[in-house]
Amino acid sequence: MLRLQAVRLGFLLGISLILSAMIYFFAANWGGMDRLEKISLATGLVILFYGVSFVLSRMKGLFGHQHFLSNIVLVGGCISFGTAVALLDQIYNAHANSYVLFLVWSIPALLLAWITRYPAFHVLSYFLVHLALWFYFIPSSVFMAYEEPYMLMYGFIFLLVNLVLFILIESRRLRSPALRILSFVVLHITLWFLSNSFYYETYGVYLNVLWVGILAAGFYYFLHVRFNTTFVALNALAVSGFAVFKFIELTVYHSSTLFFLYGLIFVAALLTGNVLFFRYLRRLEQTRNAESGVDEAHADRESAAPTDSLESKPVPSNSAHDARSIMSVLVSRIIKIVGILIGSISLIGLALITTGLSHPEYGLLALSLIFMVSMTIWRSVDSVIRYTMLCIGYIIGVIAALWIDNLAVSIIITLLIGLGWLRSEGRTQLWATHAIWNLSMGMMLYQLLDDVPRSFTYMMMILALINGGLLAAHSRLTAPSLHENARKHLGESSLFFTLLFLLWLTFLQSAIPYGHLMFNILNFIVVTYLAFRYLQQHRILHATISVVFWFLFIGFQYYDLLWPLLHKSLTLALLGILALVLAYIAARRAAGSSETADSIPHNSLIRRRTIAIGLVILLQLAYIGSVTVYKETLLQSGTTVKLELVPVDPRSLLQGDYVQLGYTISNPPSPAQETLIAMPYRARVSVVLAPGADGVYTFQRLYQSGETLETGELVLNGRMSGGGGIYYGIESYFVPEGTGLDVQTNARYAHIRISAAGDAILESVGQD
Repeated sequence: MLRLQAVRLGFLLGISLILSAMIYFFAANWGGMDRLEKISLATGLVILFYGVSFVLSRMKGLFGHQHFLSNIVLVGGCISFGTAVALLDQIYNAHANSYVLFLVWSIPALLLAWITRYPAFHVLSYFLVHLALWFYFIPSSVFMAYEEPYMLMYGFIFLLVNLVLFILIESRRLRSPALRILSFVVLHITLWFLSNSFYYETYGVYLNVLWVGILAAGFYYFLHVRFNTTFVALNALAVSGFAVFKFIELTVYHSSTLFFLYGLIFVAALLTGNVLFFRYLRRLEQTRNAESGVDEAHADRESAAPTDSLESKPVPSNSAHDARSIMSVLVSRIIKIVGILIGSISLIGLALITTGLSHPEYGLLALSLIFMVSMTIWRSVDSVIRYTMLCIGYIIGVIAALWIDNLAVSIIITLLIGLGWLRSEGRTQLWATHAIWNLSMGMMLYQLLDDVPRSFTYMMMILALINGGLLAAHSRLTAPSLHENARKHLGESSLFFTLLFLLWLTFLQSAIPYGHLMFNILNFIVVTYLAFRYLQQHRILHATISVVFWFLFIGFQYYDLLWPLLHKSLTLALLGILALVLAYIAARRAAGSSETADSIPHNSLIRRRTIAIGLVILLQLAYIGSVTVYKETLLQSGTTVKLELVPVDPRSLLQGDYVQLGYTISNPPSPAQETLIAMPYRARVSVVLAPGADGVYTFQRLYQSGETLETGELVLNGRMSGGGGIYYGIESYFVPEGTGLDVQTNARYAHIRISAAGDAILESVGQD
């Protein structure tokens, strides 16, 4: 199974790289194209994805992988449609990150999810619908002034969407394991947001009751109605999150000695309840399995089994059991960590209060010493609790030492962290402790070299030498307390930090003559030598670390030199071809074994639903064509208007850099302002513009339906943004990357086209 997934990943990586190379090639020449060429390119990309999906569905010779690739590329076609819609908004300077973009994008995604029942379309549709809702209520390019009741209403919309979706899946009217978990998780995230008393000062406290009720209902349902240990564990995790968030709120509002004592009692109850709860859960699961004679995975297969084609396929029961066990262990550990964090906050609060406000740093130091010494000696404590308290002690100790600013204190903290490393066992704990030890050592060196010029460079040099020495000597260390596992991980972590500090030195100012050149040469020689040495010794992890730092060094230091010589698109294309060749070779070698693509049936979606999917594709192309025709018509026939503006400079994730424009007509003067304030959010409004003496159009009045306009006057449509402001859909102006500041500095006016119906499109901005 692992080899099969690796082959499919190779094919997927190769296709993605080649398509990325094509996109990058055209993107590099994007500025030299006119509007219609850009639209043709975006449309062609959509057609290309769907065309490749169709061709792959009918190909042979890929040893059964062609159907998997066809389905993945079909999803890529839907993603490319969203990219094309975003580019349309960019070309015609529509709203950046508009809810309309995600709403339009979600329609074909929802249709394809309904037609194919493919999990990737379910997840894509879910996120697109949520993004459409988010940007409708909280647009990024327009300021919307909402009062608390309105924000509460919007939060409840997200809550109801996820609650209804979860109920539909649980009632088996909709089958999607991915959305089952997503809706459950987002439901509780929304409840956290709604019950946040920092944001909802009036209603947040009361909404805690709602969250507690849903948590209680979740335990009852998944323990007694439809037993499922995975969701019981997730519900327990939500309870832990609720406890942490409420504790933080109470700490802010009611911090006192008595409160922190109550916090410690709560931690004891939480950790005890965690142990008892999971013991009860294991007994309950064993009892139910013994009574039914079947594993839960079989009973819940129809709703929980993943589907990656039009038909459901069962999951082995032992895999489901292992997944539940892992989830239970993970959640149990998270609850323990949460409890320790709350307890640590309580202890820190007590330490600060009892030591007074004059020297709270000594209270932190005492607490860190208690944590470090007790947990270093007392090794019989639960490992999760022990290492969490140790890490908290280390971090508090470093903070206290930095706060006190005393070299002796820093040396003591560093030695205690080193002693704690000697008493640690797990790989994660050893790595984390070594990292904190380097941080403490760096702080100690910084205090020691405080008066030395360019002390930070010397500090990096000494840390590189110390870690390099540990790397060279770790295999020969024979301390009785240094077990073989610790010796092994000392080599791994000291290699990592040696190369990290060497790389860091290549970015710092030289502390010695020709130091920068020497550090670069030394870094290249050391990393290259170590990479070849570890490869020859077949030490995979060490070789991987060395190779990664070799590429980081080349990438950071010689990017500007090598990249223009080897064009990015050509590089991506060559890598894509290489990935396809390797994946094909691996698939061919696996063809004769039992682990082939046929061992996991994978039907081609586009082949079985050609007509339905074809209609969705035509719908997408029709949208792109209709928007293009409408915008071009407006540009050709609309009336040109000059408006005064004030820009700022944010960025759109999908569409690139843009300048957010604020117009003088967006905030009309009184008495129109008084009328606008009384209007609801997003209410449609039209204003009358007229040219001034300098040719700049200004606000005249609110337009009344049916009124007669004077000569030169025009009507412009907009919507209310709250507080008496109006937005017109022309507030985003897209610019080449990195030029937004120039536009912000120089632009004073915007030139727009207004149609006879009052719709507007932004043409350009400038000083005139």
